[in-house]
Amino acid sequence: MLRFLFFIAILISIESISAKTTNFKIAPLGQLIKVEANQEHGFNFPFFLYIPVTNTKKQNLLIVPNNTGSSITDLEEQNSITQRQALVEASLAVKTSSVLLIPGFPRPNIEPPIYTHSLSRSTLLVKDGPLKRIDLQLIKMSEAARILLKKKYKISLRQKFFLSGFSASAMFVNRFAFIHPTLVAGVAVGAPGGWPLAPLKKFKNKLLPYPVGISDLDEITNENIDLPNLKQVPFFFYIGDKDENDSVIFRDSYTKENEDLVFSTFGKKPVERWSIAEKLYQDAGLNAKFKLYKDLGHETGANTRTDVIEFFNATKVE
Repeated sequence: MLRFLFFIAILISIESISAKTTNFKIAPLGQLIKVEANQEHGFNFPFFLYIPVTNTKKQNLLIVPNNTGSSITDLEEQNSITQRQALVEASLAVKTSSVLLIPGFPRPNIEPPIYTHSLSRSTLLVKDGPLKRIDLQLIKMSEAARILLKKKYKISLRQKFFLSGFSASAMFVNRFAFIHPTLVAGVAVGAPGGWPLAPLKKFKNKLLPYPVGISDLDEITNENIDLPNLKQVPFFFYIGDKDENDSVIFRDSYTKENEDLVFSTFGKKPVERWSIAEKLYQDAGLNAKFKLYKDLGHETGANTRTDVIEFFNATKVE
């Protein structure tokens, strides 16, 4: 399927729908639409919608944050990568009866780094400019998608949406769900950079600042953490037992103080920390399933994909 989708990407035909959208026809699977940035409606970057061919007029919305893997300054290149990611994720949308939304957030090459694709601390602390509160911009994108799909395609979306991500984008969806739990129907979090966000403000008398934990998340977002609604959100966390990808050691993700805190409190290796993270979520009363896949590195596989699909299909969406 993956090779097939990349082949389609090469053969893609483009026609202009309006000044704000571009339609990429991908028959017989569906179509990919690029929605341009609209500052008046609250989002400063474009996003892509993949609409599967279906007779169902009521569908889920599946949001997969974009992840380039490195900083990119050329926005056209950024959009091209995001478009290809949308095509790769199209099968997940089809198999979960969902319309897919992928935002085109840039990952700027600046110092100090702003790791937008992981919803890092520095990202949430942006006070002004195009990158201010991209989590809120993503919500505005979902609202714009809802209006467009209803008006142009006669498709109604369920109120809450799915979130899915791997690596940096897994960090994004994990963190986004903690900030906006009332919007989220379910979250699939694949190999989230070596450490899921701890659902605690303090552990063994140690404060856990964001993104290690949530001790100061309410201060960063100017909103109280909604733990009762967060407990209603199903999470599926997964990682390979040979995964050694660890964002904790990189300064675009965590400070040196964060690294020392994670290493001394939870362990020095991602897999070593996995069972500890699972217990933290269980003790906090969250609806979270953790799974460790044998002989899998920092990658997805047929088993992980199948389990993510089954997780979403088993999740009730309001």
